[in-house]
Amino acid sequence: MVVVSRARLAAFAAACGVASVAISALAQSAEQDARLAFQAGMEAEGAGDRAAACEHFRKSLSLVRELGPLRKVARCDAEQSRVVEAKAALEELLSRLPDDDPERPALTAELEAVTQKVGSITITRRGPTTGLRVRVDGKPTDAFDEPRPINPGRHRVEVEAAGEPPDVFDVTVPTGSSLTVEVPRAARATGEPQPPRATGLWIGGWITTAVGGAALVGAAVTGGLVLAKESEYDDCTTGCKDLQSEGNSLLVANGVLWAVGAAAAATGVTLLVIDVTTASNEPPSVAWSIRAAGPSLSLAASF
Repeated sequence: MVVVSRARLAAFAAACGVASVAISALAQSAEQDARLAFQAGMEAEGAGDRAAACEHFRKSLSLVRELGPLRKVARCDAEQSRVVEAKAALEELLSRLPDDDPERPALTAELEAVTQKVGSITITRRGPTTGLRVRVDGKPTDAFDEPRPINPGRHRVEVEAAGEPPDVFDVTVPTGSSLTVEVPRAARATGEPQPPRATGLWIGGWITTAVGGAALVGAAVTGGLVLAKESEYDDCTTGCKDLQSEGNSLLVANGVLWAVGAAAAATGVTLLVIDVTTASNEPPSVAWSIRAAGPSLSLAASF
């Protein structure tokens, strides 16, 4: 059994008394500083200096969370487009005010107006996010596929994984709007090795592209010969029939080479795109269009 002497009990009681007095003094000092800061804010507001007023009101609220400073800070936040903070302050105000308080209707209307200005940002993912670190305006977040409230304006989203350089997205959220940011594909984000290439597609794509390129070069050459024959035919005086026959043959060969070259090049590039997108686990999306333009063809593609 532990026996505590009366002297020790008296000393303990005295220490508790001193601590209580110190805590009470600190509380009174904080309240006094809060009142002084609030008064300074009211004076700055009366002088038309809203920036200084808001600074004083925030200081007052940081010392003592009274309703007066809270109301002023909510208005400051709304004016400075800090609508997320303004919404939280107004909600706290309404939760602390009596039901019959005459200010409740005005505060409720103000809360509804502020809520409509709050934006949201959603971080989506393509796959597992093991080891992935995401920060929004420097603050870490692990909430994926869920909208989070955010103030309107410019924001920075950083996505980082071990062994990979960070991806930085500077985005702008319009007032009251939602924005979705998709993080990089899982294989790159988690540092996992990429799947092996589809070797058959890769090799076949390059071979077909090379064949198409050679055919297009041949088409360009025969096109030049056709123009030369046409010039000779214009100046021809004898043997023109043979010259015309040669020109027609070259024109047919030119058309065939253009068609074969365009088709082979389109097929080859498509195979390469399919190979790359298959390796990254993304569905391929390739569209080609070929247009005839006189003795030549124009080629367009979108991926």
